[in-house]
Amino acid sequence: MMPLSEIHAMNRTVGGDGTSAVADALAAPWGVAAGRARFWRSSATHVFVIEDPAFPHGARFLRAVPAARRTLEEIDCTARLVVELDRRGLGVATPAASRGGRWGEHVRTALGAYHVMMVEAAPGRTIEADQLSVGQAGVWGAALAALHECAVDMPGLRPKEERRIEAVFPDDPELVAAITPLIDRLAALPRDAARFGPAHNDFEPDNLAWQDERLTAFDFDEAGPSWFAADVAAATEDLRAEADPALFDAFVRGYRSVKPLEDGELALLPLFDLVRATDRLILIHGVLDLDPGAAYPEWLVRLRARLETRGERLRRRILRNSCHM
Repeated sequence: MMPLSEIHAMNRTVGGDGTSAVADALAAPWGVAAGRARFWRSSATHVFVIEDPAFPHGARFLRAVPAARRTLEEIDCTARLVVELDRRGLGVATPAASRGGRWGEHVRTALGAYHVMMVEAAPGRTIEADQLSVGQAGVWGAALAALHECAVDMPGLRPKEERRIEAVFPDDPELVAAITPLIDRLAALPRDAARFGPAHNDFEPDNLAWQDERLTAFDFDEAGPSWFAADVAAATEDLRAEADPALFDAFVRGYRSVKPLEDGELALLPLFDLVRATDRLILIHGVLDLDPGAAYPEWLVRLRARLETRGERLRRRILRNSCHM
């Protein structure tokens, strides 16, 4: 997620009809006429939609992030991963090249410099984890395994390395003491090609569109090298917490129909869950950059409050469960 100050600044450029002069500048390298790009949402990136029946699925999505937060090399590497997955037959929302023939563009706007890409819409609809059929859960698992089998070079994307817990939470020694053993255990895990490689890192139902039994994956913003079991953990966290265990079993069977997944790797899912909770907590800490006492729009005040509440819940979860790892 981007800092709240960045989300607020972009929101102030958006008119009541969803148009934005900044969006017009961001979309210009793709030849999009002014007023065509409409605001969709802001989270990890600013997203604007351009609807056109001439597009393969009726719309394209413009995704923009401040240039200081993501390099063009990272965007290009992500695009090449998605193109390779598409070439191998995995359903993915593919990138659309700019008029200059590039996946990513550096664009200067009134708000500063952004790195931008365009992707096709994903056909179909999203389905909540507990609403999936057993067959769909199997397709989902097989699709993630197919992604993990894609041995594409990812030089522009780096795995998450040292999490500087002490620097982020210098006044919370209890939290630091709980997280440090988790990170130490993570660092000791093997990174051989059978267990570690290209990962989506957010392959959960919110980022899948379904047409009957066929899925299309989108939102590869967090893609990068990781443990495959960590990717399984991130994808299925809600499924394991809320849904019928039969759906998770179907997911695992689907995955194993394409790629091995050892029981020992599945045993690591609780560890990966807590490490992901740690990453979310660090992220939340970094985006709460607005003075809580200042006057802001009500939606922004509510968003800040939700993030603070979520951070508190994540902290309690880590403290409650880290001793069991």
